[in-house]
Amino acid sequence: MPVRILGEVICKSALNLDEYVVVDVETTGMKAETQDIIELGALRVRQGQVEAEFSSLVCLEKTRYLPAFITDLTGITAQMLAAGGRPLDEVMAGFLSFAGDWPLVGHNVIFDCRFLQAALEYCNERRELRGREALPALNNRVFDTLRMARVLYKGACHRLGELAALLRVDNQGAHRALKDCYMAHGVLQKMMLHPEWAKWFAQRRGWVKKSVRRGGNGEGAAPESGSAQGMIQGYLDNDEAAAEG
Repeated sequence: MPVRILGEVICKSALNLDEYVVVDVETTGMKAETQDIIELGALRVRQGQVEAEFSSLVCLEKTRYLPAFITDLTGITAQMLAAGGRPLDEVMAGFLSFAGDWPLVGHNVIFDCRFLQAALEYCNERRELRGREALPALNNRVFDTLRMARVLYKGACHRLGELAALLRVDNQGAHRALKDCYMAHGVLQKMMLHPEWAKWFAQRRGWVKKSVRRGGNGEGAAPESGSAQGMIQGYLDNDEAAAEG
């Protein structure tokens, strides 16, 4: 079954950044429909302070092996997944309970939401076959630190590790899910101190531009306002023009 894609990029007018959940996934590749989440990390943040962590390795489900380049990038090995990985359904149920309806924050969060939505649909298809209750939908609002970085730091490299170094946020241990969550959280907190932060929000009533929903036939449909069911598609027709706006 093709992944249904629905999403919007929403900023402060649509969500409260006093409370949020930072999320990051490590995966076996770029294709959410056919490749696996191998690690899922999340932080629950209230008033700028981390109050809880969620972290788990995830067993392979769709693929039979862990690519060598993924091990080189993340340090996660097949042996680690075999010894400490949990079933995807169990991890997704735990994450959804952890996140609740809090806004999701991430660096290039479309990637994470795309994999989370694909995993959710994969799990629910199997739950239906077994007569089990479906996992709840992923309807959380979202905030992308990558897009905000393009507004505030136009001349900088916007990759998470480099941006963290620029803002003097600890960037050791990149490409592990929980560590990347801490980096994204630190980057967001530093962004909030930027002199253009308040000005930017004052000039815009939310950051919503183009939303796309696709079913099996690829046809568009009207999105539900503010939801993050699946991949946040494209954000804007012209990304750089939007960043300069």
